[in-house]
Amino acid sequence: MTLLMDDQAMLAGQGLVGEQGGSGGGQNLGGGQADLKNKKLDGGLKAIVARGGTQPLNVIVQTKDGLKDEDRKLVASVGGKIKDDLYIIKAFSADLTPKAIEMLILSDRIVRIFPDAEVHN
Repeated sequence: MTLLMDDQAMLAGQGLVGEQGGSGGGQNLGGGQADLKNKKLDGGLKAIVARGGTQPLNVIVQTKDGLKDEDRKLVASVGGKIKDDLYIIKAFSADLTPKAIEMLILSDRIVRIFPDAEVHN
């Protein structure tokens, strides 16, 4: 699945990512979206996002400094739904489609996205 330039322009027009793709305009995408996927998506999530689809996925989105209003706006703009603020780990849980995840990684506020799954030890 490829992020369309129209998607970047839509987010930039709303002030949610800069013209270069990063939040606030300060981030240059450099190697492109594939580099962002490798850096920001958990291994198992990369394959799921690559397959595409329209079903929302349960994910945990880790940010630089926890859930902020701009994160809420960004998630809403891509059609996602925030479920919980996970402030202890500077993250939030959300339901996002694969395309929404691809759009979300363009923000420099996003550190990493993981599948939201039960942890067993």
